[in-house]
Amino acid sequence: MLGERRRWFREVSAALAVAGVAGCERGAPPRAVTLEVAEVVISEDPVAVVVHVRDATGRRAASSGEHDFSLTPAGVAEVSPKGMLRCLRSGDATVGVDIQGVSASAPVRCRPVSRLEVADVGRVEIADGPFAPEVAVLDGNAKVLDDVPLQLSSKTPGVLKVEQARLAPKSVGRATVVARVGALKEDFTVDVVRRLRPEALPIDADRRIHFSLEPGRYELRVELPEAK
Repeated sequence: MLGERRRWFREVSAALAVAGVAGCERGAPPRAVTLEVAEVVISEDPVAVVVHVRDATGRRAASSGEHDFSLTPAGVAEVSPKGMLRCLRSGDATVGVDIQGVSASAPVRCRPVSRLEVADVGRVEIADGPFAPEVAVLDGNAKVLDDVPLQLSSKTPGVLKVEQARLAPKSVGRATVVARVGALKEDFTVDVVRRLRPEALPIDADRRIHFSLEPGRYELRVELPEAK
């Protein structure tokens, strides 16, 4: 009988010890909670929502545990208890978290980019100065995402240079430009030309016309006062 009582006492003591440890690990509620998430999510790949917790002493640290997250409105994205957020479609949402009654939230802009479409630039007159190419950023439903940051770079900066998100002609020639959003990119070419208006000099009793031009490749356009 005495042995059974001792065994019962040991089991109860062990249970109380476990409960006490669990209660200590939970600890007091945090003083403040903040969330950190990417300003714009341009991919369907998961991104991390970082939870920062400030304790009663004022110390701030990132939490690596699982939490009770929420997303409103539903259907824009989903988030796991570990804080991995995945966009389901284009839209704006709010991600929230609650830790022992202390809550925090942050805006989420889901803009999953599917492809880029570049309008034909054709020829550009060097004297016209910088211009912005027409590049459409589209999601999976062919919706234009006009608030997604677009990066431009030139493979031929001597002909066409990028200046403040615009393309600036520098010299006559053909340039290759790269439009990029995240891992997606699209190359396109631009022909930079210079328009000349040389003076026509008649020779051989007006039977021929002479134009003085530097050596190079030209496209000739002649305007006559009457059909010839």
